[in-house]
Amino acid sequence: MKLSGQVVRGQGFATLAFGIPTANLEFNEAITLKPGAYAAYTYVGSERYASVAYTGPQGSEKFEVHLFDFSGDLYDQMLEIEVLKMVSPHVAWESEEQMKAKVVADVELAKAYFSTAI
Repeated sequence: MKLSGQVVRGQGFATLAFGIPTANLEFNEAITLKPGAYAAYTYVGSERYASVAYTGPQGSEKFEVHLFDFSGDLYDQMLEIEVLKMVSPHVAWESEEQMKAKVVADVELAKAYFSTAI
């Protein structure tokens, strides 16, 4: 499944709290993915980056992506996301520590997917 969306400003929480910068995307079309984390390719222009994408529960309208091995400013750019495989379902957390553990685990699961993908 491929999605195209524009990078919009988020709260910057993942960057500040966990050191994991994410691009928050806004889409024109409805997202039909189940809430959770996904291994994905993110296209920035003609460049392709392995990444982890997250979509929140229905009603949250949250979709963000962390690109591995990328540095730069993505604000206002159009990105194409090629969703490959769910690596973990959405889980509600009760504390910032639980959220950080989940985010870090999701990043590692996505990296593991790419290290074993043929």
